[in-house]
Amino acid sequence: MPRRRTVTELQDIIARLRKSHGIRGIHRALGVHRTIIRTLRDIAQEEGWQNPTCPLPIEEHIQRRMRHSLTDKLQRSHPLDSYLML
Repeated sequence: MPRRRTVTELQDIIARLRKSHGIRGIHRALGVHRTIIRTLRDIAQEEGWQNPTCPLPIEEHIQRRMRHSLTDKLQRSHPLDSYLML
């Protein structure tokens, strides 16, 4: 089972994204999978967290948005779902 990321690690990713670090560079530096970084980048763009003048988001807000993002992915349908044998 994959290791859960702490909120401090997620805040560090957001801080690096604010400084225009690339996804691969963040991956190499922190060892966080690139899909997690991309997901967090997309959330940060939606929420406006990449604005350097705003403070970093609080832990609860990050956790809520990441949880919401994961449940959205699980609820999406696949184009081949109609052929699934039940």
